[in-house]
Amino acid sequence: MGIVGKGTRNRLALQLGYAVAAALILGVIMTGPMHVVPRAERGLLDSTESNNIGMAIPLAPGQSNTVLKNDAPNAGVQLVTLYLSAFVREQSNDFGGSLPGFFGGLGSHMVKSPGRVVALVTFGVGGGEQQVFVSVKNGTALTFTASSVRVDAYYNEDPAALPTPPRLTVAALLSYGARPSTGTPYDPAVFEVRWDSPAGDLAALDVPPFARALTVATDDAALGVSSIRIEFSGGFPAVQLASYQGVANQKVITVPVPDGATGVEIVNGAVTPVNNGMAMWHLGL
Repeated sequence: MGIVGKGTRNRLALQLGYAVAAALILGVIMTGPMHVVPRAERGLLDSTESNNIGMAIPLAPGQSNTVLKNDAPNAGVQLVTLYLSAFVREQSNDFGGSLPGFFGGLGSHMVKSPGRVVALVTFGVGGGEQQVFVSVKNGTALTFTASSVRVDAYYNEDPAALPTPPRLTVAALLSYGARPSTGTPYDPAVFEVRWDSPAGDLAALDVPPFARALTVATDDAALGVSSIRIEFSGGFPAVQLASYQGVANQKVITVPVPDGATGVEIVNGAVTPVNNGMAMWHLGL
């Protein structure tokens, strides 16, 4: 074995250094510079202390429960989208027969339309919390900026009114950023309530947070909304801000919510009562 001179060792060390530097430069070019997110800059979904970012729970009619809670104390502010869904699972065989192996599971459940599920979403930064009521329906999504999120769901059905009350699965999950574009506009999130009004009387409702428009329909498709008047009020003391009258042959009426409105009266000018009328608030989220 020969003896390697000092000059040779220096050349070898220099070549090794060049090789390491080249590898590092190539790695940066291929993957971008390495960046460790400081603790103070970690967003809601980056924090390792997050309680959860996705959860599904069962709900019985008339029951409420917390679906998701993410309030890591050191989480930073982040733009997130919250997805909500509710569905009933029943044993069935959708394919009309058994399938071998893994594919047999595809026909083991059938998804049915949900009952009325309302979610109270609480989100905010520090002590600045916001709350919004949203009807889950067949699924909905909200985009907002926050460092904490909590979702409480209520299955708004009377157990005594249902012959065989189905249990629902309510699911919530958080994702990075705004909702992706699909080339078609998303329907806005909504909050739906039901109302009754005797003939010549009215139903008074509070305007929920983030409401931008209101759609009203009656339980009488033949009558429509020709005899319905919608009156918004706000301020202290309350003053009328806007009034809208239904038009003949219209089944529903949709009107904007004026700035500063805190309440609305749905006036029934017909000679028949309205039972189980629908008021759907379109939310600006």
